[in-house]
Amino acid sequence: MNAPDYEGIDPIAAFDDFKQKRENYMSVYETADERDGSHIKIINNQTFIVHNTRGYLPQKVRAAVNETSTTFVLY
Repeated sequence: MNAPDYEGIDPIAAFDDFKQKRENYMSVYETADERDGSHIKIINNQTFIVHNTRGYLPQKVRAAVNETSTTFVLY
């Protein structure tokens, strides 16, 4: 764990804390869909689904995702 949050903390305790944070996020996470407007959905760091992106910055993000992803789906 190289995050600044865990600097100087026992690696096992840091990992346990990270797992707890992840579980907390997953309990309130809501999946984005087409009704939620523009978004980029990332699935297992392998599949990127880009929906309705417009504008300068979103297009730059889309281009970067397109270059790095193994599967790229554009809606």
